[in-house]
Amino acid sequence: MSATTTNPHNQALDLVEIAILERTRGHDEKAVQLYAEALELELAAIRELDERGDHAEPTWSVLHRSAGWMAFNRSG
Repeated sequence: MSATTTNPHNQALDLVEIAILERTRGHDEKAVQLYAEALELELAAIRELDERGDHAEPTWSVLHRSAGWMAFNRSG
């Protein structure tokens, strides 16, 4: 993950990339952990938008879809 990445959504996507690699290497437990961490970051990004009252589309829907996908993959 980039040390300069501060946006929770971008951090989540960085973790997802690593999780995908870990899963392809057969490291399912590590991948599940990374998906769980990514989900928490994605939910933080959603909360940030919600606190600002920013529900603009397509951003709002994309973040929710992304969070759902991370939650599904975190289940192993």
